[in-house]
Amino acid sequence: MKRCDRLHNNDNQFQRVVLIIGYFTKGLSFLILSIFITQLFSEGGHFVEPHLGLHDIALLIFIPVVYSIGAFVSFKNKLTNSVIIFISFVGFNVSLFFIDHIGFSDIQGTFILAPSILFVALHLINKNEEVRFDEYNKLYGEYQDLNQNYKIIQGMMDITPEMLKDDNLDNLLQVILTKAIDVIPKAQTGSILIKNNNQMVYRAAVGYDLDLLKEVNLQFEDMYQYKLGNLYEPTVIKDIKTFNEAYLDPKKTKYLDEQGALIAKSVLTCAITVHNEIYGFINLDNIEDVDAFQDKDKIYIKHLSQQIEMALRNQVLVKDIYELSKYDMLTGAFTRQQYASALREVYEKAKKHKTVFSICMVDVNGLKLINDAYGHDIGDKYLIHFSKIMQGFIWESDFLSRIGGDEFIIVCLDCDKICAQNRIEELRIKIAKTPFVVDSISVTITFGGGVASFPEDSNYLDELITLSDQRMYIDKKNQK
Repeated sequence: MKRCDRLHNNDNQFQRVVLIIGYFTKGLSFLILSIFITQLFSEGGHFVEPHLGLHDIALLIFIPVVYSIGAFVSFKNKLTNSVIIFISFVGFNVSLFFIDHIGFSDIQGTFILAPSILFVALHLINKNEEVRFDEYNKLYGEYQDLNQNYKIIQGMMDITPEMLKDDNLDNLLQVILTKAIDVIPKAQTGSILIKNNNQMVYRAAVGYDLDLLKEVNLQFEDMYQYKLGNLYEPTVIKDIKTFNEAYLDPKKTKYLDEQGALIAKSVLTCAITVHNEIYGFINLDNIEDVDAFQDKDKIYIKHLSQQIEMALRNQVLVKDIYELSKYDMLTGAFTRQQYASALREVYEKAKKHKTVFSICMVDVNGLKLINDAYGHDIGDKYLIHFSKIMQGFIWESDFLSRIGGDEFIIVCLDCDKICAQNRIEELRIKIAKTPFVVDSISVTITFGGGVASFPEDSNYLDELITLSDQRMYIDKKNQK
């Protein structure tokens, strides 16, 4: 692609050189032609005795006319134009030389026709060159479009790692918008609005204060595309302030103007669709030129919106995968892997800030009996029932994890050993009051629980986990 750009630039430089040579040759040709016409009938000139025979008339009229065409007609292809000038110049003067020195009258006709034949041949070559040049321009235009689309696709591919790092939609939209402004020519600022029922909410912005834009109460009917009756196709709006004054509520227009959101001279906008439904709109702005965006830019932003749709679909898939890796499918509690990561983070913060936390190991009693008597499907419902009670019981700062078939851990932040033991007892009472019902039989759920606190029981995380596990088994044994 870069090689094609270099060839195009080299061709432009060569054409400029040829154009200068052409102007010089035209001037020289005009001078020589003037001298020839002056000398044509003068004494001692081409005709020793001035007269106008048939050959003389042809020589006087035909060759200068052909010569003048070659010298003064402008062609799109400057190289061909210069070649015609040169050959016409040479052909004409060679003809005069032979006529002057050889003297055969019949040779006049031959050399009178020579420039004409050359001119016709070169005219055909010129037409062919024009076709080739048009084809080149067309191909170069297609190359530019492909190159631009490649940049868009590459830009969207660059976003994929960001989706894997962060499942936050607003962060993803901000990254997409920044990349869009980077790959779309003439785009300087922009925004993305997402549809929420009938409300349109600003979720990303470049060049504007996003917090202020979020305060604007925009309806779906306020969108540019809706006003123009063209929801799904890209649109260019020139002078956005005038457009909004004509179509938008005056209060909303005034507020947007006060926030500096109507400074754009030209706006390129397109709908973002997901599963053929309007998901939102992306607006790319140019704040300097009302003619900044052209029809080809509509193709680019349409392609970009399709790539955004793919990115959003991927984001949903990534979020689903993230949820599967983070949460236990059956109970909704943290998975063992997520718990280990979260607990390590709590532990490091507690050491740094000298705070307390407690680990509460919980093991459900009676799961095997339920499985044996009613099957594993009922056993799963038994665990789900128990998990829901715990999730409704724990504090907002706590987190619950399922680390085995019937084993759970509650991590209680800012809760010492006595606090955690009291909460375990409160949980026993709450669960006892909410029995599990199967085949019209109420089954009271019990569990073994063990508590270990940082830093009271240990300063080491592994020891805390081991202690809470040991105390849980002691509690289960005491219950039996």
